[in-house]
Amino acid sequence: MVWLASQHGIVGALAGVIGMPTLLEVMQSRLGIAEIRGKKHNPTIVGWFKDVGHAEVCDDETSYCSAGLGSAALEAGLPIPPHNVCLMARSWLTWGVKVDPGDVQPGDVAVWPRGDPQGWQGHVNVVEKVVSNGRDAVCVGANQSTGKGYDGVTRSPPRAISQALGFRRPVPATIPALRSAGSSEVKKGDLVQ
Repeated sequence: MVWLASQHGIVGALAGVIGMPTLLEVMQSRLGIAEIRGKKHNPTIVGWFKDVGHAEVCDDETSYCSAGLGSAALEAGLPIPPHNVCLMARSWLTWGVKVDPGDVQPGDVAVWPRGDPQGWQGHVNVVEKVVSNGRDAVCVGANQSTGKGYDGVTRSPPRAISQALGFRRPVPATIPALRSAGSSEVKKGDLVQ
């Protein structure tokens, strides 16, 4: 999976040249995709697990906020968290570069607690807009309530930025930007050379 993320990262370096969508644009294009009630499963959601290297997941009941975001990141030409943790929302807390809560902007990745704030569970989505004089964020994410008894890709109601575990900003997929951000993959490559 690291190879796949690296390949997409190379493509991402050309994003501005060939007009690839941003992470936020990809997530917005997925608004309305939802689980299928009952024994059937939405093949699009199941496909997101395959996109991030977890084809063993073949249902839409498994938490998929991180798989949905990872699939979107790859489509936007960005790397994703390592394969062994990429399905965990909190794995995004080490992705990209850290953003100060006072500097949150559209396109940043937001990681929120779920269950025990000190535990391992969480929820991840992308900031669509900052409202309430910078105090709240409206986000687009997968595995969020549709208000109809099942989950899907939705726009969240405003949520207090202060409640987030953290915010991360995508790093341009160029070797200098990744090196500056502390990419372990670039560091490994530097050692090989």
